[in-house]
Amino acid sequence: MVKEIKIGTRGSALALWQSRFVKKLLNDKYPHINVEIITISTTGDRDTKRALSSLGVTGVFTAEIENSLLAGEVDIAVHSYKDLATVVPEGLKIAAVLKREDFSDSFITKDLVPFDKLKPGSVIGTSSLRRRAMLLNIRKDLEIINLRGNVHTRLNSVGFNFEDGKKNKVADATIMATAGLKRLGLANLAVNKMNPDIFLPAPAQGAIAVEMRSDNFELSNILNSINDRESEMTTLCERTFMNKMEGGCQLPIGALATFIDSQNINLRGAVLSIDGGHSVTGSIRGKDPVELGILLADELKNRGAGQIINDVKIHLENI
Repeated sequence: MVKEIKIGTRGSALALWQSRFVKKLLNDKYPHINVEIITISTTGDRDTKRALSSLGVTGVFTAEIENSLLAGEVDIAVHSYKDLATVVPEGLKIAAVLKREDFSDSFITKDLVPFDKLKPGSVIGTSSLRRRAMLLNIRKDLEIINLRGNVHTRLNSVGFNFEDGKKNKVADATIMATAGLKRLGLANLAVNKMNPDIFLPAPAQGAIAVEMRSDNFELSNILNSINDRESEMTTLCERTFMNKMEGGCQLPIGALATFIDSQNINLRGAVLSIDGGHSVTGSIRGKDPVELGILLADELKNRGAGQIINDVKIHLENI
């Protein structure tokens, strides 16, 4: 019988919120199990200066946690699913995907000006190549700068006053995942949401994944009880698309899968050049999430998306 579960997580406010949420779900269902949260420092947490894309395309916020999981130092790991590499390390598996939050991106500025009214030449801070590319695809007149840090640090960088007053405004606005803002009680700071029909989210954005060693069958049954099947299938569809595109979570790829009815899924995908000047988009419908991801990726590759990804990777290798 499982008597204790150690959760491995990053130490950011959002990561801790997510781990505490998983802990509560487990405590509610299995009050006899002692659930402990253990924070683990990752490469992305330690190096806050360089652009995420220059740190590597996978594992920036997850590798050290997965290593602790494989070493038996923790029993499960709680991740923002969009941060996880599409190929799970041997010996590990995704045991649960929690019910997905809002998958959209939110536009944030202290000036309360909506995105479509932003002045030409305005500076937007983001560390995401996807957001950079999509912003420039929509508006060439904006200046995009690299902006790293946790949620509160990035909010300070656009003029808010969190973290003991350490305000350091370097940009007029930023784009953040709506789900993270909601979870931290900061959704009111969003001036508007970006239209996901135009501004596709990162694959699995808004979802929380619980990872574990694949040989612990009793723990697997416990975690299955907090799994949301619909969220599991839609995120699988999106991540299959990203994997087939041979892109990591730091590349300019967007994807969104939604259920049309109880059986059929609609998947939309987009691949963009870093400057936003070239984009290949498409959509597909069907029942099998893995098949949909593969078919849409193949279609977009045939229309030039593969070359865009190769060009992005070459660019990143040379910076």
